[in-house]
Amino acid sequence: SIGMVIILANQGLLDLRGGLLMVLGSNIGSCVGVVVASWGAFHEGKRALWANVFFKVIAAILFFILLPAFEIMTVKLSSLFSEASIGREIANGHLLFNIISAFIFIPFIDWEVKLLNKIIPEKEREDRISQTKYIKMSGLEMPSIGLDNARREVARMAQFVEAMVRDRKSVV
Repeated sequence: SIGMVIILANQGLLDLRGGLLMVLGSNIGSCVGVVVASWGAFHEGKRALWANVFFKVIAAILFFILLPAFEIMTVKLSSLFSEASIGREIANGHLLFNIISAFIFIPFIDWEVKLLNKIIPEKEREDRISQTKYIKMSGLEMPSIGLDNARREVARMAQFVEAMVRDRKSVV
C-alpha cells in the first residue's frame, strides 16, 4: 500500500502531507488482517497482536498530532541523501515513522506486557487427551511456529503416556 501511495505522489496526484497521512493510515490498516487471522489464537498470540495494534495506533496518533514537524523531518532527511522526489520523501517518512515509533515505545515495553497480561489473562483449560492444545490451523502459516507447536504437543502427549504407564503399573 505504501508503494501505491508513492506512485500516486510521483504522478502528481498526492502531495507530501497527504502521502504522510496515508502512511499513518496504512500502518493502522495493516493490523486489520492480523486481527482477523488471530481469532481462535492462543493468549500469547492475542497479546502479540494487540501489542502491535496498540503500538501502531498510538504511534499514528502521535505522528498525526505532530504532522507539521514530521513533514519537516521527512523533507530534511530526504534532502540529505539524494535529489528529493516526493516519492522518496514519502518512503523516508515511512521509514522515519517506524524507526522513531520503535524508539519511543522501547521504554514502555514492560508496562505494555503487564497491561496485556491483565487484559488477556492465560485461561485455565481442562487438559484432555482427545484434543490438541498447541496445534491450531492459524499456526500452520508460519513453519517455525507450527514446528514449535508440534514439538510442544508431542511433549504434552508424552506426559499422558507416562501417566497411563504409571496407572497401568499400579493396577497390575
